[in-house]
Amino acid sequence: MLKIVMVPINPAGWPFIGLFAAAAVGLFMLA
Repeated sequence: MLKIVMVPINPAGWPFIGLFAAAAVGLFMLA
């Protein structure tokens, strides 16, 4: 829900959200 609210307010946050999601998935796969 937070991402849906933040994206329209700060479009520049998209790359950061993408990197964060990729890192989270990577850590989850390694765990």
